[in-house]
Amino acid sequence: MPTAKLRAVSRRAQDAQTNRLSRPKRKIQIITRPVKEGLGSPTALGIGAFSVTLTTLSLSLMGWRNVTVDNVFIGNFLFVAGIGMIISAQWELVHGDSFAYTAISAFGFFYGGYGAILTPLFGVHASYGDDVAQYNNALGFFMITYFATADGNISTGLVCRKAGGVFGFLGGICGWYAMFHLMAQRTFFYKFPLGDTSGIFKKSYPVMGSAA
Repeated sequence: MPTAKLRAVSRRAQDAQTNRLSRPKRKIQIITRPVKEGLGSPTALGIGAFSVTLTTLSLSLMGWRNVTVDNVFIGNFLFVAGIGMIISAQWELVHGDSFAYTAISAFGFFYGGYGAILTPLFGVHASYGDDVAQYNNALGFFMITYFATADGNISTGLVCRKAGGVFGFLGGICGWYAMFHLMAQRTFFYKFPLGDTSGIFKKSYPVMGSAA
C-alpha cells in the first residue's frame, strides 16, 4: 500500500512537471525610447542665465544709477552664468545639440573667467600694483573697450564702454524674449513670434552612405 501511494505521488509530480514544460512561454516585450524624448529643454536656463548676467552688466557699463564698479556682479558671473550656463550646456549635449553646447559653454566660461578677474580673493588686480595701464591692456583682451583707457583716452574709453553697454542691453532684452518664448511654449503652449529664417539659414543633412 505505501508503495502504491509513492507511485501515485511520483506520477502526479511528473504530470505537473510535464504540464509546466508544455505551457507556452510568455514573451516579455521591452519598449524603449530615446533618452532625450523624456527630458525637458535646458535651453531656457542657459539663455536666462545669459540674459540676467548681460543685462545687469550692461546697466553698469551704461552708468545707470552711477554704478561703475562691477564687483557687485561677481555672483552673476560665477554662479548664475558660470555654473548655470555650464550645467545647461551639458544637458544640451545630452540632447545632441552640439552648437548649443558649444555656444552656451563658451559664454559660461567667459563670464566665469571675468568674474574670477574681479574677485579680490584671486588677487588679479593686486598683482599689477600701480601699473594701471598694463591692467587695462590685459582686460582689453576680455573687453576691447579697455584698450582706449589703457592708452590714456579716458573719454573715448567711457564712450566705448557706454556703447558696449547699449548693445549688451539690447542683446539681453532679446535673450529675455527668447527665454519667455521657450518657457511659454512648454507651459502655456503658446509661441512668441520669432520670424521665419529658414529661407536664409537652411539645414543640410548628410546622406548616409554617400561619398565624402
